Formats: sequence, C-alpha cells, structure tokens
Amino acid sequence: MVGTLAQVSSSRDAADYYIHSQASHRPVGDYYLAGEEPDGVWYNPHGLFGLEDGRRVDANAFYRLHQGYAPFNPDDPNDLGEEVKLTRNAGSDTRVAAFDLTFSADKSVSTLWAMTHGEDDHMHRELARAHDDAVRSALDVIVNKNCAWTRRLGDDGKLESIPAKIMAATFQHQSSRENEPQLHTHCIVFNAALADDGKWRSLHARPLYEWYKTAGSIYRLALAYNITRRLGLAVERHGRDGEFFRIRGVPEDLQDHWSSRRKQIVRAAKAQGFSTSDNPAGAQRINKATRASKDHSLDPTGRSLLWDFDRAQFVDDVQAVLDAMPRYSVSEEDETEIRELLQKIPGALTQNEAVWHITDVMQRIARIMPGMLAPEQIEAVASEVLDRADVLELDRWGEGPDVKANMAQTRVFTTRAHLDRERDIRRLAQSLAVQPAEPIPTEIVDRHLDMLAGKGEPLSAEQERAVRIATSGRRNTVIEGAAGSGKTTTLIPISDIAREAGWKVYGTAQAWRNANALGGAAEIPAWCLMTLLNKYRRGQLELDPKSLIIVDEAGQLQVDHTLQLAEIAKETGASIIWAGDTRQQQPIGAGPGLRLLRSVTGSVPVTQIRRQRADAEDILVHTEHITPAEARERLAAMTHAEREEIVQNYRADSDAPRFVPWQIMASSNLRDGFVDDKPEAKASVAKTIAAYRERDR
Repeated sequence: MVGTLAQVSSSRDAADYYIHSQASHRPVGDYYLAGEEPDGVWYNPHGLFGLEDGRRVDANAFYRLHQGYAPFNPDDPNDLGEEVKLTRNAGSDTRVAAFDLTFSADKSVSTLWAMTHGEDDHMHRELARAHDDAVRSALDVIVNKNCAWTRRLGDDGKLESIPAKIMAATFQHQSSRENEPQLHTHCIVFNAALADDGKWRSLHARPLYEWYKTAGSIYRLALAYNITRRLGLAVERHGRDGEFFRIRGVPEDLQDHWSSRRKQIVRAAKAQGFSTSDNPAGAQRINKATRASKDHSLDPTGRSLLWDFDRAQFVDDVQAVLDAMPRYSVSEEDETEIRELLQKIPGALTQNEAVWHITDVMQRIARIMPGMLAPEQIEAVASEVLDRADVLELDRWGEGPDVKANMAQTRVFTTRAHLDRERDIRRLAQSLAVQPAEPIPTEIVDRHLDMLAGKGEPLSAEQERAVRIATSGRRNTVIEGAAGSGKTTTLIPISDIAREAGWKVYGTAQAWRNANALGGAAEIPAWCLMTLLNKYRRGQLELDPKSLIIVDEAGQLQVDHTLQLAEIAKETGASIIWAGDTRQQQPIGAGPGLRLLRSVTGSVPVTQIRRQRADAEDILVHTEHITPAEARERLAAMTHAEREEIVQNYRADSDAPRFVPWQIMASSNLRDGFVDDKPEAKASVAKTIAAYRERDR
C-alpha cells in the first residue's frame, strides 16, 4: 500500500497505456484487447481548459496534454484547432510528458472489495469509492497545495520558483498484472503548469519528488478514515514500523493467495541479498524489471468469474465473514497511546536523522493515526508537534529558489536534546585536545616503518604522516579517506607500534563485519560498537591512559554513539583513532558524528586511492600508445594467461612508465561527483559510468 512516482515518457505508447486501459476503449464484443478498467477522470480543481473536474477523461484532450499542447475546445467556435504550445519543448520525443503518482490499496482492502462483488454490492461500491476519495484527498492536501510550482528567470537573471496551477488525469485500475485484485490509481500529473503570471511553463518537478511519499501517507490515512467512518470496520497498523494499515478480519489465506506478485518480488529481492522492507527502492526496481505485460488481462466479466472461483476455495460464506469482522471503536487506552506516540515524534525522528522536515512529521502522524484522523486535519496536528518547546527550527539550507519561495518542505527542524548532544561532542573533542596522551617513542615508530620498507611494504608519504601523528600523543585523531585509499593499511602499523610500546589496543565498528575485518587484519580484539559499549558498562573492558580504541568506518557512527565513545575516552584517559570518510557511508542513525569531530580537531587525510592497480588495458594504452578501444580489441583475442603475462611483465619492469589506472580515476570521479552538485561533477559521473559500461563492468 504505497505511493510511487515515475516519469511518463512522451511516446505515444506511454499515453496509450492509460487510455487503452479504460472500459470505454474496448471495442464491443472484443474480449482480447485492453479496456478492462474504469474510465479515467480529470483532476482539475482550477477548471483549466474548461475540462470539468471529476468528469471522464477525453482521449483527444489527454493525448494533447501529454504532448505538451493545449487541448481543443469543440464547444468554442473560435478554437480552430491550432497547436498551442504549453511548454517550449512541446511535441519533443525526449521531453518528460508527465509524472505518474500511483496509490495502491492494502491487500486487505483489495481482497475485501473483490470478495464482496455480487455478495454485498453496497460494501463493494463503498470500498472503491473510499479508495477514489482517498486519492482525491492526497492530491488536494499534498500535491495541489505543495507541488504546484513552476520556474522562470527573474529580473536579476536568476532562477526563481513561482506558484502555478496544475492538473492531472486519474485512472483507477482494479487488478495486478497477474489478474489478481489490486485497487490502485495512476494519477498522471501533466508536465505543464499555468504560472501566476499567466504563462504556461514546465512543472517544477522537485517538490513532487520531495512530497510524493507524504502524499502516499495521506492517501493511506484518508483511506483508513473513509473505511472506519463509512463502513464502521476496524483497522490496525502493520508493517515493520507500523507504517501501513489493514482491515481486521479479512481472511489472510485469501489475501496470501492473491499476493503472488508480492511474493515474486520478495523472492527476487532475497536472491539479490536484500529485504524489500529494508530497501523499498530496490523492490521498486525489481517490480519494474520483472512485471508482465497487461496485454492479456481478462475482461471484467472473466476477471470476476476467476475471482469468484478463487474466493470460493477459501471462503464458503462471505456474509458470515462480514458479520464476524470487528467493528471500529476507540478506547481510552487507544487515545492515551496515540497521545504518547504523538508526543514522541520529534525524538523518534531524531533517532534516525539529525534534522528533519514537515514531510517527515506528516508521515509519522499518518502512520500513528489510521482511521482516527481526517486527512484535512493533518496540518493542524503537524503544527502542534512543531510548536512544542523541545523542537527547534533551524536556518534553512542555502539560498536556492525553493528556499526563497518559502516552500514548506525547505523548513528544517531538530530537537534541543540532539543539538545539546552535538555541542557535547565538540566540547569533549576540545577537552581531549588539551589533555594529550603519552607519545610513543620516535625510535619505535622509525624502527617499525623501516621494517615495513625493508620487507618491500613501504607506506606512502600520507600514510606515514598519519602513523606519526596518531602515535604523537594525540587523544583524538581523525584519519579521513575514501574507500580504497589504504586506511586499514595505515591502521595496522599504528596498532603494531602501540602494542610494541606496551599499549592495549581494541577495535570497533558499527557493523560486526567491519569489526571482524579490522580485528583480523590488525590482530587485535575487536567488536561491533554496541558490544564494546556494553563490555565497558559491565566493567569487562580494561581502559586506561595507555589504551587505544581504533574505530573503523567511523563515518557510519551517529551522534549518540560518537558521544558515548568520546565520554569513555574522557573518563578513562584512553585515546581514540577515528578512521572513515565524512562524504560517504553516512550514519545509520542521526547525525554525522565524524564530521563534528573533524570540525574541532581537523583530520589527517589519506586520500590517494591504492586498491586498484593497472590492468592489461591500461598497460597497453600507456606502453604502446594505442586507444583504450584498440587495447580492448587486442585483449579480446588473448587468453587469460597471456593477459596476466602482460601485467606481470609490467610490474617487474622498474623502467616501465608510471600512470594512474583508469579505475582509480573512475573511483575518484564517482566519489567526488555524487557529493558535488556542479554540472561538471555530474558529467564526470556519467562519463565514468559509460567507461564501466564500455568494459562490460
């Protein structure tokens, strides 16, 4: 039961999918073409082009709007059918024609709707109407109010966001691609908007992407409210975090039978090594990649017969099931629980994010109050949450056109408690900086580095600098570098040198996998962070001024955990080395702890990527002065052994030319490009992805 958002291409086929699905499109007597779904209706609260809000979608008008042109008005004698462009790229084959915002009902709703066809037609109709009205609520409360924007160049030559009027066409579909009951509606928001200055322009799409999840939450809230108030049925929260609702008492075995598509996606996700609940975006990609065509959907009569047959296998007496279903009621205990959950929203949000937005608050409220809150009341409840004394509104980020337009989603919030924790980290970092540890004798450091060089394993200049700084008596050292830059190779000699000087060395990381890898490589006791913290609390970890804690992948640590480790160092006199990347692998929980530490103590950079080495293609390009394409063509005709021989001969030749392998440049481009919003950075990312594709990687 989700709200999803996808771009609609300008191709005729993309428009045909929606128009041809309508029942009015089916030729009389033809049961093998599309046309199995109800007719679409306009969402047009501003009455644009004289198309009446809530009336059936006219195919000709839809096609023209889809292409970016104004529809003809057959009732206007002055409308001669001229092609009036709504956007400058109207008619282009490459334009984004619209945005498909899709709302899907929970399987319990779709199952009960299909069950009651021909058995309780009133409930059958009311469930469909409850769904339609919930879609309308999501569009009214969220999309029309917060996503109706376009952009223009202002008098100063800078881009500005301005309010606009938008319209959409909504198409209710009643089945999945497996011909199973699935009430869902495609809301086709056209990529054209009438600005307040009277001009038509393209829709400013970013607000739609920032609000679509909240729109899905409002849809669920409205659907639950319609079901409890109109049909008197009880609903309950479900999902890992209670983010969804379902109707109580709907036969679960029948729901499961009609969930083959869901099970197919779950199996595919499991085969790829992730859970759909943990990775909704991944589940959506699987959904798109594996879905079947609807070309062979059944006509409404055949579909109903199939569903009646399926239902009869699990439910003998529909009326008996309906009579046994719990009725909606709210007890004093329920109201008390709701008040407590609403009270906890700011703290709950800060468990996962250092700062949050009104969209996050609305989603939490909708999750907490299914069936109890009318959708139009959610703004008032959100305002009550944000007006509380423990909530702080921060300065908005940047000075972009959306911020200047005062868009609601650009407001930024946190809690006083979280801000206090961030201040405590800075205070502790400063305190540790003025209370140095005993430095490790220079002769021990020199001897160890000479030993590594003698073994043919010398450290780079930046790695050696990091080792010397970390052993110089600092209590709090941040070693910062990207993946593949040799951070672990730097940590191992630090650990060895400290132990040789008589120190106790321990390792930790957010995840057990990283902790085990660090412990194995450095040959030190290492645990995941929570285990290390618990060992300290139980007195099972011996820490003193000659103790060193090495934290790997420290960029993943949230503020709370960073603060606890810093407090331990303060209490015991121990030293800490934080190794991570502040630009990647951000915290699972709230707040970038490593960034806060770095802002006080600075960091020791280890940035040169060392993991990737020159491959045969690189060697041929730089030694024989041919193009990468020519090198790949030559290598394609070689055996694996012949390619390996090229690499080994190059590494053995001390006079061979030295160069930066293409994979190192690619890794750098990806690392820097994805955190930089400049056009040249994005271009480097696109170029790098193309380089991998050219090499079948």
